[in-house]
Amino acid sequence: MFQKILPFLFVLQTAIFGNMLVDLYRTDGIQAVENEINKTLQDVNYWKTSLSAVDLSYGYLSDIDYVLISQKSNTNLKVLKKLNQNYQEVFNSKVLVGEAQGDKRVEGDLKTPVGVYELIRRNTEVDSFYGPLALVTSYPNLYDLSQSKNGHGIWIHGVPEANNREKVTQGCIAMENDALLLLDSIIDHKKSVLLISENEFEKTNANEIASIFASIYAWKHSWKINDLETYMSFYDKDFLRLKKGGVREDYDFFHRYKRIIFNRNEPKQIEFSNINIIPYPNISNKKIFKIDMHQDYWAPSYQSSSKKTLYIELKNGKMSILTES
Repeated sequence: MFQKILPFLFVLQTAIFGNMLVDLYRTDGIQAVENEINKTLQDVNYWKTSLSAVDLSYGYLSDIDYVLISQKSNTNLKVLKKLNQNYQEVFNSKVLVGEAQGDKRVEGDLKTPVGVYELIRRNTEVDSFYGPLALVTSYPNLYDLSQSKNGHGIWIHGVPEANNREKVTQGCIAMENDALLLLDSIIDHKKSVLLISENEFEKTNANEIASIFASIYAWKHSWKINDLETYMSFYDKDFLRLKKGGVREDYDFFHRYKRIIFNRNEPKQIEFSNINIIPYPNISNKKIFKIDMHQDYWAPSYQSSSKKTLYIELKNGKMSILTES
């Protein structure tokens, strides 16, 4: 009975809120409506209510259909397909992982990385040692680089046909060739994300995702109105951003740069769409998340429309940005 009442109450609440906005527009104009919506989007309780029917165990996914989860300790890889607001397991296989335990840090350490990775390419022109094909991951990602990790060529691939194969890899994830071909037939690698954990994958929940959504919109609002103090409160003191040419921008550098920009007091329009909030496995037991979204930005001096990526740590119910694109 409660499950039937909850959607009705949410619809009723939405209708009441909509009527309030109409009345507010009629009396105070469009700017008052926008201010009220901005306030609502920064309210954790709003997000808890609106996300109440969504399975958030693996984060909030807008345009990702497949979640690949590899738990290194039990040498397993499973695939969950997103169906409406829930997930269905569609693949499960034993795999081989790097010989050494722990998170990958340097080239040749024989470790499989821990984190969140895109499958950036499907490669069918591989040596027979790697089986029929390889799915190329995005290691090292932006967060890896900010942590001074290096290395390359982390793949999901097959195995040689010979029986004298190794029981581990040098850092990749390998599986039997028939399992790899099945995996390749099931997923769309362009709409997939790979989560690699050292031990059991730690799921997220509605409270955490709601807190992150509220933080995103509070951060966006402070950015739009040139409120530097509030804007910088969303950045971690250990923030580090890598720019082209290997330039490293730490918190103090970034703060000075943003002060120059905000002091112009330019009007801005900032819109986010296709937001993905993904829990980021790590060996430090921190609440780290990867946020991907499309960002449309307009100011008199600069305009852009591009993908925006944040790596954040959730601290006391508020996002703290560790690095960004």
